Amino acid sequence: MPPDRRSLIVRRRPAKQWPPIPSVVGPEDNCPNKTGVEKEPRRRNRELFALLEISQTATKSLEAEKILNATLNKSMEILKFDVGYVRTLDKERKNLVVRVARGLSSPEFLNTSFAIDSPEPIVGKTVFKTQKPHISIDVRKDQTFKSRTMEREGLVSLAMVPIVTKEDVFGFIGLGTKQSHHFSEVELRLISGFCSQLGTALANAQLFDGVQARAAELEQRMREQLAVAERLERLKGFFSPHLVERILVGGPYDPLKSHRREITAAFMGLKGFTAFAACSEPEEVMIVLEQFHREMGRLILNYDGTLARFAGEGMLVFFNDLVEVANPAERALRMAFAMRERVKDLSEKWSRLGYDLGFGVGIAHGHATLGRIGYEGRIDYGAIGTVTDVAFRLYDEANHNQILASPRVAWMLEEVVQSELTATLTLKGFPEPIKAHTILRLKD
Repeated sequence: MPPDRRSLIVRRRPAKQWPPIPSVVGPEDNCPNKTGVEKEPRRRNRELFALLEISQTATKSLEAEKILNATLNKSMEILKFDVGYVRTLDKERKNLVVRVARGLSSPEFLNTSFAIDSPEPIVGKTVFKTQKPHISIDVRKDQTFKSRTMEREGLVSLAMVPIVTKEDVFGFIGLGTKQSHHFSEVELRLISGFCSQLGTALANAQLFDGVQARAAELEQRMREQLAVAERLERLKGFFSPHLVERILVGGPYDPLKSHRREITAAFMGLKGFTAFAACSEPEEVMIVLEQFHREMGRLILNYDGTLARFAGEGMLVFFNDLVEVANPAERALRMAFAMRERVKDLSEKWSRLGYDLGFGVGIAHGHATLGRIGYEGRIDYGAIGTVTDVAFRLYDEANHNQILASPRVAWMLEEVVQSELTATLTLKGFPEPIKAHTILRLKD
């Protein structure tokens, strides 16, 4: 049989609760039968319990207002006082203001602040600056109190003790009664201990506020960075991702500045597109272009090409700028082969819809000037030079599924591909004929 589960239950004793402290000076302390040796340990124990209770109260929260309220309430409860308040330093305005108060409720008192830099002699300011307590058995007879605000509310006896830590002075606490009272050494030690505990708690709260402010600042910066990242992602939809990244990185090489470089240019597009667009609905044309551009765009990124521009059904891509690559001509050719295979798949779907579309590529190699093209408000990244014109003219001459290359490209890739001289073409805009080579296949 399984063991009785009740026998497995660990019996836990309730957490020890410290007994309430009715008064710092208990009735047994005045008992004639008790000696001073017996009274002192009892009194000391009550002091320690009182400090412990204040410490537990002050550390229950990291919010300054809650700490001040809880500590003042507990201090008055332990010491059996009916008046209490706390003034702290407003660092921005450099004055002492009432943060919490009990037994004093006049707007005149609650709204009065003491400017630290003021030359006027004020008791609270003196306590703050000297970091020494001020004890008044009867404020009505105490000439240092120039203002009679608290006196008018019935306050008689008052102890004002600074709230001090090793690093800072936060303000002071005032505790007293509306009856004449002589503050004992025990009470003054306790008030000082309460202020020490309160100062530590306020320092922790201040540190916590700083951490929260820093966290809020970091969170705001993160939101801003995420917003920037989202905008950049959208930018990459309009510009080459390589261009956006290089602009962001910055450094000595600014891609937008004009520079000269040896590149391989490839112009590719859909053959038969003009006839297709003339007899098709615009929506059908846009669907075909969207499919074509999406699939070609993926391959451009895979082969580290830079898309210079769209030209209707055609695209100009060059290699070795912005990303420097080895063997740019070979990379351009391998991309062209991959594109041609992908367009064959697309063409099968298009043919079932009655679209007769093929694919052509022109590839050339040479020097070009690259950089920013356009004007403020509309900037593109482009290449200027004969190499891009040759690539476009070769594409224009290519038949369905044909890849035409310039003589230099054919020579650079003679160990990589099989090619054949197709024709000597007189290209528009070129004074000399160009020997165009058809790239047939990759060599094993």
